[in-house]
Amino acid sequence: MCRFRQVSLTRRIRFFNRSGHSRMPSASRAIEDRSKNADIEVLRAVAILFTLVCHLNHLFPGRDARSDVLARFDLWGGVDLFFCISGFVIASSILHQPRAAAFAELAVPFWIRRIFRIWPAAMLWLVIPLICAKFFNLTGEFGRLRWDLPGSGAAAAQVENFYFMVCKHRLSWAWPCGKADVYWSLSLEEQFYLVFPFLIFFLRKSTLRAVLWMLIAAQIFLIRPVDGALWFVRTDALCFGVLLALARHDGGLKGGMPVLLEHRGITMYAALILAGSIALISVSPSLRFNAGLLALASAGLVAIASLNANLIVPAPHLRTAMLWIGSRSFAIYLAHIPCMLATREIFYRAFHAQTASALSSVAALLTAMALLVLSAEGTYRIVETPFRVFGRRIAENWRNGAIRVPAFLRLWGRLTE
Repeated sequence: MCRFRQVSLTRRIRFFNRSGHSRMPSASRAIEDRSKNADIEVLRAVAILFTLVCHLNHLFPGRDARSDVLARFDLWGGVDLFFCISGFVIASSILHQPRAAAFAELAVPFWIRRIFRIWPAAMLWLVIPLICAKFFNLTGEFGRLRWDLPGSGAAAAQVENFYFMVCKHRLSWAWPCGKADVYWSLSLEEQFYLVFPFLIFFLRKSTLRAVLWMLIAAQIFLIRPVDGALWFVRTDALCFGVLLALARHDGGLKGGMPVLLEHRGITMYAALILAGSIALISVSPSLRFNAGLLALASAGLVAIASLNANLIVPAPHLRTAMLWIGSRSFAIYLAHIPCMLATREIFYRAFHAQTASALSSVAALLTAMALLVLSAEGTYRIVETPFRVFGRRIAENWRNGAIRVPAFLRLWGRLTE
């Protein structure tokens, strides 16, 4: 009876083919497929769309009916979804590699890939607002160089979260914190991944799980208001992502997969409810433990997406658009605020007034989105993709000994063998 049930389930599961008909992999294949996870890409699109809505106040600042409406859609929980996705993807990439004999063999290629994946595009979009502040700033929207440089320097040094923590609570009354505010989350991720190779190499998996659960337990019930000190160092969603990667690697997710795929409709509704809960928690500032609840909801969504079974946004045309947005989500994240500020500058120069009417609001929104699409596509094709490939090549050459290893790293490798 059980065997017949498994065979019938396998026959019903098909891949989602190009014609748009529902086709899914078998339970074992879906978990073992380690190529591009389309559902994770769609989740990235969800996260960046939440972030765009959250930051529309940069396009429409001030206090009016429009800003009151935007204040009700402060979807800052998209960042926690990004954290959980990042923890899952990065940990999975390390776990799928052969076991390293020495720490440097694991850590150095990982850090090389991260540097070439993140830094080129991030540095580009740190410099662009500084140039605009000097040469394209009649409105003053881009701030002043003397205000922007400290924050940009902190972002380049991967400590923007700590700079913002101090600036917003100690200096903002006399010194604006600059226009690099989105870099606080990138800094937090990079700090986590500076430490992560040490954890995954020197700790057993059971110990690593215990450490991650302790980090979650220490944070999940904390009250972390938006822009509060603890808000800039929250890592519970990242830890959940790593735990999901460990469970997937060890087969811990295989048991529930046939059930989820057999009841696809229920699973897709669950994903929709989880995404909706992230939105609702984000716009409920009085809700206690909101950051911890966001981490839990994000973990649920990433767990469903980890199956790579077309359970997130299955509609073909919408899914195609979401896949494009997800693949460019990093570039969109970096460029969206500069594009909004540039739109305000363009409208000021063109109409000698900042956007005020309903008609100009629609025009400004369309202009900002057009600028963002062009900026994201250009960044993805010209900067992100070439440097990502280059970084992988350097990491592989380093691993194969084609690049000379510095003496201190050779010594470290011998000590950690």
